Amino acid sequence: MSKCYGMLQTRSGTDNKVNLTKRIQEMQAPYSDNRLISVIAALDERRAALIANGDRGAALVLSVAILELRIKLNQIDDLEFRALCDAMYQQEALTEFPPDPKPAPKRRRNRAVLKLIK
Repeated sequence: MSKCYGMLQTRSGTDNKVNLTKRIQEMQAPYSDNRLISVIAALDERRAALIANGDRGAALVLSVAILELRIKLNQIDDLEFRALCDAMYQQEALTEFPPDPKPAPKRRRNRAVLKLIK
């Protein structure tokens, strides 16, 4: 016995229910990606308006929300995100505090000489 759900036709059985679920998720994925993209665009516009009005604190909150949605959209896991943050931090530290082109000469420490006095 087959059932028809919209454009998807299935037969009764456990395997077919799993296949139906996968097919529905595959059909919804582009829709949800497009929806996320439009939400990100709308939040970006609101963030720009907040910055123009001088409300940098609220704009920062929206920036974090936008970042979270972009991470979700691009399916970036925690390890990848952490590696990116570490690389950006190191790059910022190098530009803020560049290494000295000429290292300071090393001073040779003289050993203290102990004399035994009798």
